[in-house]
Amino acid sequence: MSAAIVALAAIGALAFLLAALVPLRKPKLRTTGRVLAVLGALALLPSVGSSGAWPFVLLAAGAAALATPLPLVLAAAGAVMVALQPETSAPIAAAVAGLAVAAAADGLVSWLRARRAQGADALGPALVAGALLVLVLVRVDHGAVLSWTFGVAGETGRVVLRGVGVALGVTLVAALGGVLLLTTARLAPEASGARPVAVGALWAAVLAAVLGAGLTVARLTELPAGVGESGARSLVVLVAAVGTLAASLLDATGPATPGPVAPLRRTARVTGLAAALALGVAVAAGVESWWREATYATPLTTAAAAAALLGLAVLEPEARLAGTRRVLFLAALLFLLVA
Repeated sequence: MSAAIVALAAIGALAFLLAALVPLRKPKLRTTGRVLAVLGALALLPSVGSSGAWPFVLLAAGAAALATPLPLVLAAAGAVMVALQPETSAPIAAAVAGLAVAAAADGLVSWLRARRAQGADALGPALVAGALLVLVLVRVDHGAVLSWTFGVAGETGRVVLRGVGVALGVTLVAALGGVLLLTTARLAPEASGARPVAVGALWAAVLAAVLGAGLTVARLTELPAGVGESGARSLVVLVAAVGTLAASLLDATGPATPGPVAPLRRTARVTGLAAALALGVAVAAGVESWWREATYATPLTTAAAAAALLGLAVLEPEARLAGTRRVLFLAALLFLLVA
């Protein structure tokens, strides 16, 4: 990627994050958020010369059209991936998955807001997002964050990124503390003082993670070209998890402001779109696998078929474990996007 494309992708990531977070705190700036989302999508257009960027460009376009927090956060993570990854090729199925991820994320947000309007705990999504962040930090770099280090695969071995492990270690401690305190507050409602402390700890985790992400970008730019791709992917997952947590916290502490369409109607419509796109991903994966390898029996086809089945499973709104199904559906599509 040229320096200009990298700079535009970084600007796009910042625009998407602002578009996701600012309207949650000040709903009157919803139009400003939409404008920022469109500008973020336009910033990624110069990168379409590399087919490896297509999935993230389509994710950005879908997020800009839907303009809800989670798709915008994921679009910001995709923009980071465009900025940091070398020029690569991507399967057509992954490109279609970019649109499906935006729709599935919007469906999840709409479902959560509908549940909140029905009286569900506003901090429930923040608890899930915090637990997801803890899981990401424990898994990233094979658990190296547990020993306060973080590194990437280099030409001659593992390269430790100075300072990143400490920032991510603080993030892990704060996020874990916030999750445990929120769980305590839910299990023992009389412990009302735990909720504000938990929210403060989760915000501390967000700030430490932002510092860690900034240090990661700075350290990766110091490495030779082509080195540190694993770090770029880890950074994308981290940005997505942290952005989701920040959006959940802002949404929980702000006013309940559903979009112009009734929450349940919007949920059904966008979820149906995501399921249809997931079926398109499965078809594209099958055709592409047959074209390239003369067989449908490939890991790509298997993963795409699993995502399509999960998409069909979330179409039933009153099914048990509806929230779990939606999260798994989104996770399956994200796997197709970044694998």
